[in-house]
Amino acid sequence: MSPLDHDPEALQWALDKSGLTQVQFAEAIGKSKSLVSEILKGTRNATPAVISKMADALNCPRTVIERKRSAS
Repeated sequence: MSPLDHDPEALQWALDKSGLTQVQFAEAIGKSKSLVSEILKGTRNATPAVISKMADALNCPRTVIERKRSAS
C-alpha cells in the first residue's frame, strides 16, 4: 500500500480543535461519514482535492494535515 497523502493524527487533532463532529465535517466536505471515519483511521487515503476541502472546512493550512515527507 502506498503512503497516505494525509496525516491521520494531525487531521484528528485539527478536527478536535475545530469543534465539528465527524458528521458535520463530512457534510462540510461533501463526503460520507464512513469515508471520513476511514480517512481519520488511516485506512483510506485522502486525495489532494479532498485534503484541500478538509483544510478549508477546518480553517487550517493544508500543511497541517498533509503527510510530512522526509527529505531523502
